[in-house]
Amino acid sequence: MTILARAVVAVAFVGCASTPTFTYTEGNLGSIRAGDSKERILAIFATTITNEEVTHGMMIRAARRDASGTLIEVGEVLLLNEEDRFKLTPHWFLFENGRLVRWGRPEDWRAVSAEYQIDFTPSAPVFLY
Repeated sequence: MTILARAVVAVAFVGCASTPTFTYTEGNLGSIRAGDSKERILAIFATTITNEEVTHGMMIRAARRDASGTLIEVGEVLLLNEEDRFKLTPHWFLFENGRLVRWGRPEDWRAVSAEYQIDFTPSAPVFLY
């Protein structure tokens, strides 16, 4: 097999593996609790890659240490809306020193962002058609 033929096969194989899917729903939120470790939450909303698809999970979107040395992190995951299965809604998760403190939809975060002085660019809701 020539180098060009191998490259074409490799690109086709990777192309199949990169089909994005979103399998997590707002129903997944029922299994989380304040105080859960960041590792547990990342495992619940894991990004997985197979030959057929890429399932998008949580991404850590912002991190900083405050004046007292506390590590503040914000994770984001796009969840399928329970009422409209064609709409992905961002949900944000606030961690302090690796423990979950708060989570919710963007509209729930005005007070949280002011309290923690969080600065990041969130994802917009996405519609799947």
